[in-house]
Amino acid sequence: MLAESSPVYEHPDKASAVIAYIPQGAYENVTAVAGAWLLIRLPDGKVGFIPNDSVKQNKGEPITGTSE
Repeated sequence: MLAESSPVYEHPDKASAVIAYIPQGAYENVTAVAGAWLLIRLPDGKVGFIPNDSVKQNKGEPITGTSE
């Protein structure tokens, strides 16, 4: 669940293009963890990246991982 609203970036870089915005409290399909970024699939099938610190697990802790 998103702890705060978040832009969805085309690449795992805040300088890349924003392709969508996700509202606070939304649940998204996380497909991979890439360092400080999560690769997500949007309902329309597009994929993009959000910072992992904008997402909280059930216990309120950020998602972490190193798979790329």
